[in-house]
Amino acid sequence: MPELPEVAYVRERLARHVTGRRVVDAIVGDPTVFRQTLSNTAPVAEDAEAVCARMVGGVVGEPIRQGKRLGVRIGEVQLLVHLGMTGRFVCREESPKAARFGLALDDGRRWWFEDPRKFGALTVSDDLERDVSAGLGPDALDLAEGLLAERVAGRGAIKTRLMDQHRVAGIGNIQA
Repeated sequence: MPELPEVAYVRERLARHVTGRRVVDAIVGDPTVFRQTLSNTAPVAEDAEAVCARMVGGVVGEPIRQGKRLGVRIGEVQLLVHLGMTGRFVCREESPKAARFGLALDDGRRWWFEDPRKFGALTVSDDLERDVSAGLGPDALDLAEGLLAERVAGRGAIKTRLMDQHRVAGIGNIQA
């Protein structure tokens, strides 16, 4: 799984280059990237093409992040993104070999969700703000002074408590 700094970077990059753009086309490179829940082991959603069709003509909203989760509105579609270990968004004219999903935008650019190991997942949400933070503690980058110690207090290995996403969202193996 990517660490919080990578996910924060992806959110910032998408916010800078994609927010406010109209979707000209949405491309399903691998329909198994669309899952019923935000996990690469969840059952595959059956309507990947229909979801992409609903994105066409929509305007991309500002991405939101909580811990290692991303969310973005694309027209009427509220999309949750789990990058997995190797997932990333790249801007390329042609589809990368490992492209699982793509957006062609009104500025002529194409953004691809590239995921060579196929650990990433996309899920349609009916409440993006709720689902991007569901079950997560406060974001590690937004903790008030002293709150980290309070959130991870207790018995057991400190690394395990730091990595518990229910306590603090976003701390991974490297940060712990």
